[in-house]
Amino acid sequence: IVSVSGNGKIWFDSDVAFEYTSSASVFALTPETGTVGGGTAVHVMGTGLRAGLVKCRFGMEIVTGAYVGGDELCVGQDPDESAPGSMLTVYRCMGWVEVICIAPPHAAGVVTLEVSAS
Repeated sequence: IVSVSGNGKIWFDSDVAFEYTSSASVFALTPETGTVGGGTAVHVMGTGLRAGLVKCRFGMEIVTGAYVGGDELCVGQDPDESAPGSMLTVYRCMGWVEVICIAPPHAAGVVTLEVSAS
């Protein structure tokens, strides 16, 4: 929860939250090739790829990933263990998940694929 103060003494809570998450990490994708017309379903396997939040960037084109599933466990903890009860939560994830990104049309050649968990 984000709190707001106009004078640094009186604070008001808002309905807005701030959340830390673990970094996304990709360890496999298939297939490794697609047609220049686009439309290839690229399966991306990794960690920290949360349902509904994954974006894939093929070169400069950004597409939304579709969450497939997997076996990943994410647990929350205080970001600073010396300050229990902190309002911020850091998530640590173990295991793997799979998302599908549909490749957009692109000229022939190698393209960089980047995956974002937000």
